[in-house]
Amino acid sequence: MATAPPGSLPMNLGFIEVAVKFAEVMQECDRLCAVKDPTEEPFKSKYAAERALKSLASTLTDDRVAEIAGPDEPIVEALLDLRARLAHRRGVIAVETEDPAKAEGLLEDAVTWLGARAGAPECVHALIDSCNHLGIVWTNRSDPEKAMPHLERAMRVYEDLDPKDPDAKTPAIERAFTNTVFYLAQVYGYVGRDEEAAKLCGACLRRQCEAVPTAGGIGSRGGVKGASVSPEEWAQNAAQLAGFYAARACWATARHCAAAAEKVFADANPGWKSSEVDTSSSEVEGSIPTGSGHGVGALDDDALNVGANVHLAWAKLHLRRLTAATELFATRGATETGAGGEAKRAASTGDDNALIVSFPTLRLGDGGATSATEAAKTVGIVSQGPGEGWVPRDLATARAVFNQAARRFRAALARYKLDGFVTEHCDVVLDVARLHKHLAFFEESNPRRYNSLQRRRAERCERVAAELSRDKYPGLYKTLWFEYAEAHRAILEGKIRRGRPPLSLGDAARCATRGYTAYVDTFEDQVGSDRLNPRRIIDSDEEKTYVTARFIRARTASKQHGQFGSEADALGVALIDYEFVPAYVKAHGLVGMEQESDLCEQMCALLPTKIVHLRSMEKNAGKDPLAVDPLAVQ
Repeated sequence: MATAPPGSLPMNLGFIEVAVKFAEVMQECDRLCAVKDPTEEPFKSKYAAERALKSLASTLTDDRVAEIAGPDEPIVEALLDLRARLAHRRGVIAVETEDPAKAEGLLEDAVTWLGARAGAPECVHALIDSCNHLGIVWTNRSDPEKAMPHLERAMRVYEDLDPKDPDAKTPAIERAFTNTVFYLAQVYGYVGRDEEAAKLCGACLRRQCEAVPTAGGIGSRGGVKGASVSPEEWAQNAAQLAGFYAARACWATARHCAAAAEKVFADANPGWKSSEVDTSSSEVEGSIPTGSGHGVGALDDDALNVGANVHLAWAKLHLRRLTAATELFATRGATETGAGGEAKRAASTGDDNALIVSFPTLRLGDGGATSATEAAKTVGIVSQGPGEGWVPRDLATARAVFNQAARRFRAALARYKLDGFVTEHCDVVLDVARLHKHLAFFEESNPRRYNSLQRRRAERCERVAAELSRDKYPGLYKTLWFEYAEAHRAILEGKIRRGRPPLSLGDAARCATRGYTAYVDTFEDQVGSDRLNPRRIIDSDEEKTYVTARFIRARTASKQHGQFGSEADALGVALIDYEFVPAYVKAHGLVGMEQESDLCEQMCALLPTKIVHLRSMEKNAGKDPLAVDPLAVQ
């Protein structure tokens, strides 16, 4: 039974007195909860609000309700509604003052009464918000499974409201339901329901776009009463959603989210575009300078960070497109994993060109799509999208995507300098290195261009790695040197494929060996110095990468002879790693490296004899064979 509007209730002076007192207390509670208390007493005002609410609630015992209402059932229900709303408000304050046990009891009481009946809008709001805060309580206890039913109940309450009743969904209810969608998206993410979480996140962002600020829409950074999110927060969330869909090759949705993030952020920060590195240039460079910081003082630090993240959302979308193209063309469309596999799956379902989430009120003008070329179809991608296709199909379109990403990475690096943003800077540098790697795949028929891209890939990693503290940033240090080594190994392998003479391999081999050595040395404390009796690496993912690096280093080391060393010297260095790999694999039962281990054992059997032979040749290299009498007695 619905609570009757105040005007329709019978005249009852006791009820009127309680209702007036309720309105006064709730108004005072709003005032107190808005107070910003000193850090030494952060909850002082909220505790005062709780005392006022508790005092009023204590006057609404069952006996007192019966005394006021008598036999009048509507008055009884109206008083119990007020009592439940007091429990809701006290429960919310208990959550805010970090008292989850108290909050749980109060909120459960509110839900028990309000959930058993269809109440007035104020009661519906209290019910939805109580469910929301129960979800918060259980999420804060690291138990999203118990949070989920409360939030799903809030969803059902909202969905059951009469869509034909213009008064059923008040601004307060809309704000509460927007929070429901937001919290449930987080909970689904915690329990691994990623697709549902992303769709709910998109729904939350769309609701915030469509609502006015006072009803839970996007407010200003200064704060608008009733607004659920600032433009910067909204743009950050949309940029992250773009990354989610880019990783799943839902290209159109990812682009739409990135464009939405950019529009909302730019509209709220008019000085942003002029303060950023120019993103309109179409010049093909194949490299990415650090970028200029000119004019960045126009925005505060938080806004600048969000602006950089918007650029990164675009950059990573384009990087993912280029990565998918590389993997698909490298395997002739056979890959089922990685970016290429995701692109195949998305294309087969039509998700690559569908808008899974959208923000029509922003009027982004995404435009129409163009059909894929036969070249793209041959590798399993029936791709639609911009002029170059969602997945680049040849060198020209790969360059176009590279340049789209390059401009965005350049703008992000203008903010994320190494001095002050070590992790962010290194992450961008590594993405830039991968961008060069994937463009180089399409440039392989042009050795000069291919090698140039690989060197640029390596140079940026080397420059940053040289400035990093190995002890303070071990993960970044290792990753940067490994990427450096991989770039030079790509140059080395390319020269070997083209049949270049052995002496021309030396520089690339030495640089690759240097990078792998810097990476390998970071594990010295774990592995120990005895290469024939190594200790085990704890992290299983790092373990295989480490042993693989030792295996590859053996190959690159064996090719590094030339101007600065003999072939025997190079093979002697390689032999150390060839001995290590099978020793480690056998000692620790490393699965997946059996083939490499067998090959290393074969090399260990062959190399000592070859090294002795080469040493003998080197020793006699300076002697004139005609000056020695082979029959003379020595």
